[in-house]
Amino acid sequence: MNDLIEQLIDLIRREEEILERFLDCLDRQKGFIVQNKVDEFDQTVREEEELIEQIRANEEARMALVKSIATTTGSKEDELTLTRLIELNLGESSSDLKNLKRGLAGLVERIKRANRVNQYLIRRSLSFVQKNIDWFIDEGNLNVIYGRDGNQRVKDVGNLLVDKTL
Repeated sequence: MNDLIEQLIDLIRREEEILERFLDCLDRQKGFIVQNKVDEFDQTVREEEELIEQIRANEEARMALVKSIATTTGSKEDELTLTRLIELNLGESSSDLKNLKRGLAGLVERIKRANRVNQYLIRRSLSFVQKNIDWFIDEGNLNVIYGRDGNQRVKDVGNLLVDKTL
């Protein structure tokens, strides 16, 4: 069983490394949003997707490993959490698991915070763009079209400016 616990510890450490890279990606995204560097931002989105796939694969491996540990200990798979493993008093492995749990919890909280900041910045950018568009477009003239004689006519046709294709 100790071998399975060591494998789990290694797996959680790998997950922690992936999450650190994910957090770094979010931090870079924040800079690209502020600097309006769309291409660089797009690259970080692709990088983020790759990291999510790695996290997903790591999670599947972790679940398989937890299933093996549950079988070995006679526990139910859905009841075997990090907290429960720590409580099993596995010596040094328990303290390693406790440190990893604490580190992961802090890391997840930092990721959530960075994600909220990026969402806020994106919403602000979209709001800014919408206000600029609204400033350029007089909402009273959205349904105004121009006839052949050059005079304006109000017509319920959407955002057309000319009533004839040139």
